[in-house]
Amino acid sequence: MKIAFLEVELMVEFSQSLKQKRHILKGLKDRMRKLFNVSVMECGFQNKWQRSMLCCVFIRSSSSEIDKAVSAIVSFVENYPNVVLVNYEREQVY
Repeated sequence: MKIAFLEVELMVEFSQSLKQKRHILKGLKDRMRKLFNVSVMECGFQNKWQRSMLCCVFIRSSSSEIDKAVSAIVSFVENYPNVVLVNYEREQVY
């Protein structure tokens, strides 16, 4: 079993308030949980209207499965509407 941590920095386009940003992020986080079976939370820039950082933690059976999951999650976030991927960092914990 391998444990991985993924940190994703985002710009939330067209957001005019924290309420609007959180609405967009809620949809993104819910879809990520459902599609990729990961734990997701907003872990940075909580008080910024157009910035966010999401942290994901997940378990897979091998390093190659972690690589596939990270690629799939990053690709999903890149194509999600109203969100621009700024940067991401991945760390395999165990």
